[in-house]
Amino acid sequence: KGLLNFMYSHQSQISHVKWSTAPDEMLHLILPNPRIEMNLSPGMMCRVVDVENALTKRRYYGVPDIDLKIQIIDPIASWNNNGWEIHVSKEYAHVDKCAKPTMQCDVQTFSQIFFGYITPTKAARIGKLKGEEKEVSLMDKMFSPSVTFNNNPF
Repeated sequence: KGLLNFMYSHQSQISHVKWSTAPDEMLHLILPNPRIEMNLSPGMMCRVVDVENALTKRRYYGVPDIDLKIQIIDPIASWNNNGWEIHVSKEYAHVDKCAKPTMQCDVQTFSQIFFGYITPTKAARIGKLKGEEKEVSLMDKMFSPSVTFNNNPF
């Protein structure tokens, strides 16, 4: 609000303001006359480099006991290109390779789910995650949505 007041008090000297902020910013909701243009542009990329390590090092707060089997397709990192059996219990995951996974996605989709950019349900809805609805629902419990934002481009 302080920055908005500053801009308002200098409105005769300002013709245009460019504001870079997180995608969940609600600035436009507090403006009295919000004649603004909003653009969403992805500014960074992320990738899980080691699926097994990422799954075991992460904490799963408030997640019930869950068992999933998922095939990760990764044409670049052969160590990820496997079926994975994931057992979550007491906030930690135990991960082993498995021969008959019941879900499937590429490493890009898995990375987006892992970092909370997209939910497993949304990934399944657009065809990026394949699996039964019950399994997708369990995966939703493991990976909650999160706003991913970095205001320091490099």
